[in-house]
Amino acid sequence: MPRTAAKAETSSDASFAGRLNAAATETEQLLDRLLAAAPADGEIARPPRVTGAMRYSSLGGGKRLRPFLAVETAALFGVKRQHALMAGAAVSSWSSSCSVSAAAALSRPANEASELVSVLVTVRDMERGIERDMG
Repeated sequence: MPRTAAKAETSSDASFAGRLNAAATETEQLLDRLLAAAPADGEIARPPRVTGAMRYSSLGGGKRLRPFLAVETAALFGVKRQHALMAGAAVSSWSSSCSVSAAAALSRPANEASELVSVLVTVRDMERGIERDMG
């Protein structure tokens, strides 16, 4: 088996890894809070089987690259980190093929839901701009 040379970690690599890990940790904590068993203000109930399925598909997931991209892109445009994390959590949930999780995030009280939709539109527009600029 051929051996490969270990790449020395540079300062920028460590900074990237630190930011990636921070976004992953914050996204995981946010999803854990959003998908709690107890109903949030304004909700009537959360069926245990549905909540369990949403938690199973959404938590404990990998590097969380999509939320990281949402957070970093939002930072370029001065979007509040908490809003970018909410959008990143929704994108992460959608990307794990769990539309129920995204629906749970959107079923938050009206003021939170409208903030989330606003952030999602902003992130979507940023993604479109990046795609356009990248060719």
